[in-house]
Amino acid sequence: MRVYEAPREEIPALVVMAEAMHGEGDFAHLPFNTDKLAHNALGWLKNPDYLILSASSNDEIIGMFVGHLTRYIFADAKMAHDIALYVKPEKRGSSAAVRLIDAYRLWAMGAGASEVCIGQATNVDTEKSRRFFERMGFHHVGGNFKERL
Repeated sequence: MRVYEAPREEIPALVVMAEAMHGEGDFAHLPFNTDKLAHNALGWLKNPDYLILSASSNDEIIGMFVGHLTRYIFADAKMAHDIALYVKPEKRGSSAAVRLIDAYRLWAMGAGASEVCIGQATNVDTEKSRRFFERMGFHHVGGNFKERL
């Protein structure tokens, strides 16, 4: 398995993967805008404060990660935060998620982030995700709450 910064030519495949992620989770009630996401992703590729990773096995993309750097509203320090972590259902349990998160951590350290954050807002396997992130060294802080209007 290989994890690497996604090249421009993989964006269409990653958008398809993002649409699958969208369909699995709590955002599925919202329409998915393929063009908007592709446009955003192409912009992120040019922005050093964003990271798009692909995980591939046998020349097949099986997972992806998108993250970004931001500054705290109260300090000049930077933190890294995820936008998306996804591994195809049939590849879950492989080392893809671990390798994607490890690459994210390395990128964040190299970018001078003071901490790395990762969340789970899709409402898919939340307890399993919590246990996985804790095994990866993260500790649970707070939670997400929302109300549909």
